[in-house]
Amino acid sequence: MGVPESEEEAGAHPACDIDAAIGSAEAGAAPNNSSSSLRQESAPISGTSPGSEPVAHGIAPQNQTLIQVLALAFALLWSHRVVATGGAVMIARTSLTLSRPKRFLVALVAGGGLLVAGSSASAWQVRINGTLPNASDTARAVAVDARGNIVAAGVTQNSSTGFDFTVVKFNGLSGLELWRQVIDGAGGDGGHSDLDDALAVAVDGAGDVVAAGFTHNTGTSSDFTVVKFAGGSGLELWRQVLNGSANSIDEALAVTVDGAGDVIAAGSFVQSLSNLGGFTVVKFAGSSGVELWRQMIHGTANGADFIHAVTVDGAGNVVAVGSTQNTGTFYDLTVVKFAGSSGVELWRQVINGQAANSSDWASAVTVDAAGDVVAVGVTQNSPNRNDFTVVKFAGTTGLPLWGKVISGTGVNSDSEALAATVDAAGDVVAAGFIQNSTGHDFTVVKLAGGTGVEIWRQVLNGTANGDDQARAVAVDRSGNVVAAGFSENTSSSFDFTVIKFAGTSGVPLWERVLHGTAAPSGSKFEAALAVAVDPKGDVVAAGSTQNVGTFFDFTVVKLDGTDGSSFCVRLLCFPRLFP
Repeated sequence: MGVPESEEEAGAHPACDIDAAIGSAEAGAAPNNSSSSLRQESAPISGTSPGSEPVAHGIAPQNQTLIQVLALAFALLWSHRVVATGGAVMIARTSLTLSRPKRFLVALVAGGGLLVAGSSASAWQVRINGTLPNASDTARAVAVDARGNIVAAGVTQNSSTGFDFTVVKFNGLSGLELWRQVIDGAGGDGGHSDLDDALAVAVDGAGDVVAAGFTHNTGTSSDFTVVKFAGGSGLELWRQVLNGSANSIDEALAVTVDGAGDVIAAGSFVQSLSNLGGFTVVKFAGSSGVELWRQMIHGTANGADFIHAVTVDGAGNVVAVGSTQNTGTFYDLTVVKFAGSSGVELWRQVINGQAANSSDWASAVTVDAAGDVVAVGVTQNSPNRNDFTVVKFAGTTGLPLWGKVISGTGVNSDSEALAATVDAAGDVVAAGFIQNSTGHDFTVVKLAGGTGVEIWRQVLNGTANGDDQARAVAVDRSGNVVAAGFSENTSSSFDFTVIKFAGTSGVPLWERVLHGTAAPSGSKFEAALAVAVDPKGDVVAAGSTQNVGTFFDFTVVKLDGTDGSSFCVRLLCFPRLFP
């Protein structure tokens, strides 16, 4: 039997498999199985008992197995496995209210009490380490296909090939790795100079995977690289490796797929010292990888131009954003729309901050259902201040419709909008950071799509009053917002952080702060760099965690969309119930 690919074909991930853990704990005892399919109630898991409140609660660390938890508890007298589809489950007069399907164990322990251990039916965490000991591995991008399976792209460090362009597909329900592709460029010595990296990933309508980044090749240095893989098997379908005429640093920074399955990648080609070609868009035939067109955009100063993101609208036209260098204004936030069929430039908007010779740029772009364009990034409107900036443009003409600029309260404030999305109502959500007296603060802002009026803003600060950033944002089908990034905390340094907000009010619904197993230190840096929502509303985040023996690991985490849970253990003591 082949490896199950869809969520329906697979069971729980071994790390969260309650049934397997119970079997080991009972040491051969006959299991007492029970299942319940009860009415749905919107509440997190909780425990109560008539006349007696639980007197001891504990949450197991993410990396602690159920067996370890049981060993820390009392003698196991009996256990009962339950798989519930939601609703209220009565066990020994103890009510467990489930908001989503859960797998959990209920065990009677010596001393009087119930041990309840469980997980979301679909939550998991996977860490991938390259073959080089103490390697630096990072997931930089994530996408979800129509079946709920997950594709992550980034870099792994391996003993004989150095840093490698890496794409991994996981079963959406279990986290089981379905396939992995590791690409090493044709140049380099396998050391730190041998740099290959996947910076972006997308999935087409057929479920095939496209990743973009760069590979290091002999004689051409780093080359703009786009690779397409069969979604089912991971088989490489085609690869395009493009080199600028200067044989310098060329790279694909972003990738997307249009409705016809053709691939659009954006990045930089260095043509010469006077023509850096940093704002380049290339379209490839989805079936063959043949280049269909290429456009290089230059500012009027003929200097260094930069591209950061690309997307397509419903008509298949292409929008790219970044920064161009222009005479008299220095670096300007730049948005360009191209005809999807030919690459002909349809319009260009160049926005200059109010500060003299300001550095302004767009970090991300999205398109709403009407085809209007939203770009987010930075404008400098006073000396030494970067402002969190959101601008909306008419899709047909490029005419600016509205703009929103948010300044931090810190001296010489450094603020930036790093990510953007649009909900089903057309409202805009931007995420990034604002510098206040508490340092860089994790910031998410919702704006009315029609007017740009601020609907709500959430500015969150880690306990260290340091550097907190939202690096990615997504919305679910209900319009709720999920942002991912990192927070700096006094007890654990920089932490991989995912937060969900109510779409209407911005009230935080849940927060997950994840730690690797490495001890906190000044150099410990863990971060979520990408986030997506699957068809069921569960949340997937990708980035890096730091762990003992493996250093930085390519990390993908799936969380229950309702409460952010992954795995928890609760000890409920009822003295009067169990004398």
